[in-house]
Amino acid sequence: MSGMICPKCKTENLQSARFCSHCGASLRSSQNVSHSNYTGILKKMTGEKRLKTAFKLYEIAFNLTRENILENSPHLTEEELKKKILKRFGNDPGRFTGKAR
Repeated sequence: MSGMICPKCKTENLQSARFCSHCGASLRSSQNVSHSNYTGILKKMTGEKRLKTAFKLYEIAFNLTRENILENSPHLTEEELKKKILKRFGNDPGRFTGKAR
């Protein structure tokens, strides 16, 4: 068939399909950029640029997690908040101090 592969269930669909014939997922979403496209973008970056990008993405994820936890539990102390963040990100306390293992 040589068509669009569903990112959700991996079913092959007609090239012209907008939605998966098996699960109904969108096949035309901007989120459906292939892995090779991402790899190509990363390969064009310098190592320093990739590292800066990774740190920015980590910071965004960390801040979104922090905001989400506080939104759901606004009464938490700073210590309780750190524990909840560690639970979501992993139990490496060095991540807060820059001394990750």
